[in-house]
Amino acid sequence: MEFSKLADIPEAHGQSGSVHDGRIDRDKARTRKSMSAKPEKIARSRSQSRYSNSSFARGDGGDLDGNASINTWLFERNAFTIGRIKLSGDATDSAEINAMIDHYDSMTEFVWPQTWNAEDKLPEVDGAVKELKEELFRQYNEISQKTWARAPLDDRHLRALSNRLSALLFAVGMSRRVQPWKYKGCTVLYASKARHEWDTLLYRFYVSQSESVSQTAFLERNLNLPRNTAVDHDSDSLFDQQKALANGYVAHCLAAHLNASLLSQTGTTGVLAVATQASTQAVDFLTQVEQSPPMQTRIIEHATVEPTQGKCDAILVVPVDSKLPSQLALVQQGPKSQEPGLPESSKTSSKRPQSHSAVCINKTNKSVLRDPVASSCREPIPGANHGVLPQTLEGNVLLPSLVAEYKKHEHSPMAALNQGRIYCVAAVTFLAALGIEEYPVYGLVTNGNVGAVLLSWKSPASKNIYIMERSIRTFNLSSPIEAFQFATFLLRLRDQDDELRRVFQERSYVRNGQAVTRWTMQEQISLLSAKQT
Repeated sequence: MEFSKLADIPEAHGQSGSVHDGRIDRDKARTRKSMSAKPEKIARSRSQSRYSNSSFARGDGGDLDGNASINTWLFERNAFTIGRIKLSGDATDSAEINAMIDHYDSMTEFVWPQTWNAEDKLPEVDGAVKELKEELFRQYNEISQKTWARAPLDDRHLRALSNRLSALLFAVGMSRRVQPWKYKGCTVLYASKARHEWDTLLYRFYVSQSESVSQTAFLERNLNLPRNTAVDHDSDSLFDQQKALANGYVAHCLAAHLNASLLSQTGTTGVLAVATQASTQAVDFLTQVEQSPPMQTRIIEHATVEPTQGKCDAILVVPVDSKLPSQLALVQQGPKSQEPGLPESSKTSSKRPQSHSAVCINKTNKSVLRDPVASSCREPIPGANHGVLPQTLEGNVLLPSLVAEYKKHEHSPMAALNQGRIYCVAAVTFLAALGIEEYPVYGLVTNGNVGAVLLSWKSPASKNIYIMERSIRTFNLSSPIEAFQFATFLLRLRDQDDELRRVFQERSYVRNGQAVTRWTMQEQISLLSAKQT
């Protein structure tokens, strides 16, 4: 049984990843390469319009000395992707990175109710999912003697899991409804609406003890995106700043590579290969900066085409009773609308049937985040927050807890990952603008039934933004026990709400009467326009 694998999500710029879980028997561990997908090229003249976020995310990784791309977008905002590998004490930000890894592990580790020690001790479920309940307990029995499977479920969460076990298993069953088929010797996967099953779990399990359905999970919300901070540097300081960033990232990746090589000697597979890829890319970045010194005009060209907002598939928030100008908020509190930027001809119209959009996958080169296997639909969740905010939340500041992006059937897995990266950076930049740094914001990036949980934060010491996306945990909704583990993660995440409220009260500029940083691209557009007039 493959259980809660640790996914090495590939970097942009054509890098591939692998899957590893050291908790599974060593002879079952294996490395997988990411499905190759030819990304769209991003090339845009200054006279052309600004990108929408979704079209921008579909571009290839790009070089730092080239056109605007996901790599330039991240680098020019001091944002770096890292692995779930602890560092030695002398590495930059090693203490906080190691602490964040511990936090991530405690939030996502497998837990099980101590009272569910026999199949007849599990709660009664709807007859339609009784067999899935039996499968859930069989899966638990297979792993119950593993050391990592002995952590007990928090007693506060037992009631929620007991009352919602049928809903959880229905989501598992719905995710299994169509099987792949063969076409010209290749495995063909239909575009899936597995997003509805992910939505179900977000609504049913990101809840407090008094909630039946989450009141703070929102679907398809426009988010403000962060300004390009490299624009703030003058021509004299820009090269030194970017070279220092590139050198710092090389040092981090080499330190992680060293520890990954030590892990590989203990039988941990997969992690070293991806750490090697990350180190290679970091050196490439440094070479690009040194050989083609960044010009302020090129940075401004990037800023003039970068997206200003993006439509996040789902966001989990913590509302706090405070005021903030709407242009400085992360979540745009209004009805759904098309995200700003270039219109996308590839978007599917609701008035025409969805195409099956088959994808041919090499048998030995499957994606880490596997493509969906079915096409489906379901009834909307009662009480789902698709439109305007509930009146009880109007005027509140909405602090991000998790941002989610689901792979669209016509796009590559890298497009979903890139959008997830962008939303993570937006979320932690927003918190930093309020005065809150070193606070974790989670990301969920899915490809059909399989979702990877990312972690991001902004360092108060280096001011770097870190996105932990390599060697992280994935969850497959078609497996009852993995869906169960993801549900327990959401319950634990909801428990963190009060901690974020406390941090907001202590650190927030809003509460202390200080000015909130003008952090958005919209604010930067106004400043650039003023300079040009």
